[in-house]
Amino acid sequence: MFAGTVIYRCQHGSIGRGPALLSLALVACSPAGDRGASTVLAVVGTFLLAYVLRQREIPAVLTWLGRVSYSLYLLHVVVLFLLPPVVPSLGTQPWPTRALTGLAYLITVLAFAGLSYRMVEQLGQALGRLLIRKIDFTLPGRPLATTQRALPGTRRGENRRESV
Repeated sequence: MFAGTVIYRCQHGSIGRGPALLSLALVACSPAGDRGASTVLAVVGTFLLAYVLRQREIPAVLTWLGRVSYSLYLLHVVVLFLLPPVVPSLGTQPWPTRALTGLAYLITVLAFAGLSYRMVEQLGQALGRLLIRKIDFTLPGRPLATTQRALPGTRRGENRRESV
């Protein structure tokens, strides 16, 4: 996350290339061991791919995965705990059985995440929007809280104050 912020700030002129490269080098050197190196390579590859594709439209499958990601995060362990009773001794099964079990697991988790998103998250979001419209957060005589839209020096439009 830090590396992404450094790249963003450098790209938009908030910091120079020298400090950005130094920061990124420190981030790359910080993990220890082989696992750290593979993590750094995975992060660098992910950021490079995102940077190269930043002007393209994001595929619908990936936006759907982004929407259901929280449900996926919550439910994948539940489905994982249900595997041993369904397929006992999975580690000793032949590879086709393990591959099919993995595929079935993936399909099941994605289906449950999609249902959970539709039946829980979307309804909760709609309820939240309804409650926000119904509740008046302003007190008589007090102005609304504001936040700045863009940081100075980003050259991305003017700095306007907007209601939070």
